[in-house]
Amino acid sequence: MENPYKTLGVPSDASQEAIHGAFRTLAKQCHPDTHPNSATAEGEFKALSNADDMLSDPNRRDRYDCGGAAEPVAESASAKAAGLARMRRKKVLDTTMFALSAAVGAIGILRCVY
Repeated sequence: MENPYKTLGVPSDASQEAIHGAFRTLAKQCHPDTHPNSATAEGEFKALSNADDMLSDPNRRDRYDCGGAAEPVAESASAKAAGLARMRRKKVLDTTMFALSAAVGAIGILRCVY
């Protein structure tokens, strides 16, 4: 993928408004509907759309700015399984902590009553 900042003609520290404004201006100029017989207009418009999509998403923009991949890397099956196991352990821990805090709260109430 080409540099999205270069594609839109904005600096790397541009605000979201500046990025979207540049996209709208350039998109009007090369939209396939305004150039129906041009094969390059569609490609340019797709490149502009991809650049705007990437820079409009804060997570993808941060990854790109940090030198990482613009697109998320596909997870392997073992990585997905490990992530699911981690989520299950967290859910069990959260449930246990909630039950413990409820028990401690009940003991506190009983101490106040008696």
